Amino acid sequence: SALIEQQNDEKGIKWTSEVSAFEQSIILASDDSDARERAEELYSELGEEETLFFDGEQSVGEKFAESDLIGTAEKYIVGNRYLEEGVVEVEDREGDMIREIS
Repeated sequence: SALIEQQNDEKGIKWTSEVSAFEQSIILASDDSDARERAEELYSELGEEETLFFDGEQSVGEKFAESDLIGTAEKYIVGNRYLEEGVVEVEDREGDMIREIS
């Protein structure tokens, strides 16, 4: 409980990599089949046991909120930018863009 008291913000718990159930999350932010295919490739590349894959029926906002609540350190976002430019955005827990991958 001490860790939770020290490592949280208004979005939820900010788990450290040592205790986090998942290192990163993938947020599928499009219904497009190309976006789904890329997200599934990423899921395999990043490691299925270390990655939480949000591909269900939730809204995009709910996927972001749940990822924040769970506290994964990075979010890989496969959505409009991927469809338009072939870019997957990677954000940190605070929502800041930290890099882009293709």
